[in-house]
Amino acid sequence: MLKKLSKSNKRILLVFVFIFGFISIYLIGSFVGLWLFAPLNGGGGDPPTMYASLPGTPTLNVIQPNPDTDDTITLDWSDSLRLWHYNVWRKVSGGSWDIIKIALTSSFFI
Repeated sequence: MLKKLSKSNKRILLVFVFIFGFISIYLIGSFVGLWLFAPLNGGGGDPPTMYASLPGTPTLNVIQPNPDTDDTITLDWSDSLRLWHYNVWRKVSGGSWDIIKIALTSSFFI
């Protein structure tokens, strides 16, 4: 049967076999991986230590000088592990809470 196929059709068939084989191996590997490593991906057992708890709440350090004299407020707080950014919120008297900055470090100037 393969002898009757043209050269271009043989190439198409070969590509199809490679793609089908790759997808099959990928899906079988994913299934086996889920079955063998279920405790590592939420299927039971203890979670890895880094995901066992929420990050600690940062503690705001004292704002100095208070009251501010140059219209710039420096905020500085303790770092928290496993955080990529900090949302800095402000509430004006009689108003609502608003995000004024998304900071990437534990120090910020308003």
